Amino acid sequence: MLTKDDVLETLLLECDICIHLFDNLPAGALDYRPTPSQRSTLELLRYVSFSGAGFVAAVISGDWATYTEGAEA
Repeated sequence: MLTKDDVLETLLLECDICIHLFDNLPAGALDYRPTPSQRSTLELLRYVSFSGAGFVAAVISGDWATYTEGAEA
């Protein structure tokens, strides 16, 4: 069973990985889109940063509507 500390450690590790990957992006990579229907690098970074924060907010509030409202914004 996962504890709150386990979840926190995992989220922090994921944040460290995202920051490391962002730091290694070449210039001009934020506009890169593998195919027209896929997210650009910038859109992907925005999604990843929101999904973690939105998940935590939904868990704390106990209401997934919080996540949905944030995603729509």
